[in-house]
Amino acid sequence: MMTPWRAWKLYRATRHMLGIIDEAKMSKSILKSKVFWVNVLSAAAELAGIIPLPGGTALIVANILNIALRFVTTGPTHLIHSEGDQ
Repeated sequence: MMTPWRAWKLYRATRHMLGIIDEAKMSKSILKSKVFWVNVLSAAAELAGIIPLPGGTALIVANILNIALRFVTTGPTHLIHSEGDQ
């Protein structure tokens, strides 16, 4: 039997899932993300030994770059291909 409380919980769960789906439609592919590529390049440079800084310093620089890029990002990213991606 469907009680009002159970119906309310089902409604809230459904609304939450619809919000996730709507957000995925508005997000961009992670491959188009500046933050993603800065992380990939900084990790590759660190592993290749290109950065002549101690490990802790390179990590701090990468974190500062991430924070700066977060201020200029415009929306969320997704991993799964959606219909709107090119």
